[in-house]
Amino acid sequence: MEPRFPRVLILLGVLGAATETGANDWTPAGDDPSRHVVEAKRRDLCFDLRGKFHITLDGLGLFAGGIETDERSAGILLDGIEARYVGHALWYPGWWSLATPFAINLRGPDSEIRHSTVGYAAGHAVFLQGPRSRAVNNVIHDPHAPTDGKEYFGNGAIYLEGRCRNFVIHHNVMWNIAGPGIYLPGMEGEFSGIQVFNNTSDAPFNVLKPAGVTLKNNVFWAFQFDRVPPGDLGTNVTFRKQHPTVPFLKDPGFENPAKFDFRPRPGSPLVDRGVAVPPWTDGFAGRAPDAGALEHGRPPFTAGAVVAERHLPQLRLSYSGPASSSTVFTILNVPADRKLPPDFKLKIGGNEPGGEVSYVDGVWTVRGVPCRGAPSSQAVAAVIGAGKPVVLPRAPLPPARP
Repeated sequence: MEPRFPRVLILLGVLGAATETGANDWTPAGDDPSRHVVEAKRRDLCFDLRGKFHITLDGLGLFAGGIETDERSAGILLDGIEARYVGHALWYPGWWSLATPFAINLRGPDSEIRHSTVGYAAGHAVFLQGPRSRAVNNVIHDPHAPTDGKEYFGNGAIYLEGRCRNFVIHHNVMWNIAGPGIYLPGMEGEFSGIQVFNNTSDAPFNVLKPAGVTLKNNVFWAFQFDRVPPGDLGTNVTFRKQHPTVPFLKDPGFENPAKFDFRPRPGSPLVDRGVAVPPWTDGFAGRAPDAGALEHGRPPFTAGAVVAERHLPQLRLSYSGPASSSTVFTILNVPADRKLPPDFKLKIGGNEPGGEVSYVDGVWTVRGVPCRGAPSSQAVAAVIGAGKPVVLPRAPLPPARP
C-alpha cells in the first residue's frame, strides 16, 4: 500500500478504517488491516473541465483521480501538478484492451501541462489530443504496461498513433525501455510528414507501415520485425542487427553505454556520418552532423526534465565557511528525476550570478561563483537564466561518502 500523498488531497472521499478482515485482505507488513486507516477510491476525476476554457491549475496535488477535458476545452494550463494514480482499473485480458480511459487528458486546443510530475497510471499518464497542445518539462514515471504476449507492447519511448500529420521527432536519447524507441504503428496511408531525425536508442524502431515517414541520422538497435522502410536509409545506423539497406556498426563508439552515456567518443564512426537537415541539425561541429542525438565536440544537451523557477524555493545549500569564489556549494533537495538546467547559477550577495554546475555520483555542486572581496556571510541565491534570484536556506553539509 502506498503512503498517503503528503500534499493536498483533492476531491477525494475517504472511508474509515476496516472493521472486519477476510482471507484475502493484506497489508505491506502482513498485519491486521483493522489497525490501519484504509482509504478507497470514490471517484475517477479530480477535475472535470469539459466545456471549460482558460483555466489554470497551479501547484496542486492529485491522488487517485484524473483530469478530463473535451474538444471544447481550450487554453487549459496545468502548472506544477503533482499527480499519482491518475487512473485505476482492473486489468481486462485481451488484445488492445486499455485498462482505463482516465488520465490527465488534454483533448482541446492550446492546452499545456508543464513542470509537473505524474506517476503510477494504469493506462495513459498524460494524453494530448488538442491542436497546439504541449507537455513541457514534466517527469512522467511508472506507467507500466503488460507485454500481453506481444513484443511490441510494453513501454515504448515515443509513440505516434495512426492518422498523425507533420510531426518532427528529433534529438531524443532513449534507453532501458521494454518496447520500441520510436513506435509508429499506423496503417498504410495514415501518416504524412512524419520526420525522424538524429535520435539515439538502445531499443528497436517500429515502423510498420512506412509511407509518409522519413528517417535520417538515427542510431538504434534494429528495425522491429525486420520491417525496413523503403528509400535511402544510408545516414541511419543499427548496432544489434544488420539489415541489407541500413548501415550496421557492431560498435557505434558510444562513450559509455553501460552507464547510458551515448555521446560519440573520439574516433567514433558516428562522427560526421549524418547529413544536414536544417534547422534541426544547425550548429554541428565537424564537416557534417553526427549520426544520433549527441554531437561530438559540442556540450551535450540536458536530457530529461529540469528544475524550473517554481522549484527553486525548495532547494537548499550546504558549504563550508563563508561564501566566496573558492567555495564549493552543494545543492540539496533537487526534485526527484530532475536536473539543474544549463543556465542555473548562484549569486552571492550583490555579486553577479555565475558558477560552473557539475553532477558526480548523485551530487550537484556549483564552483567558481563570482564574489569580489573577502569571504563574507552574504546570502546566496539561485537564479535560472534572467529570472528572479531566490535566496536558498543553508543546510548542514551531507555526510562524507565512504
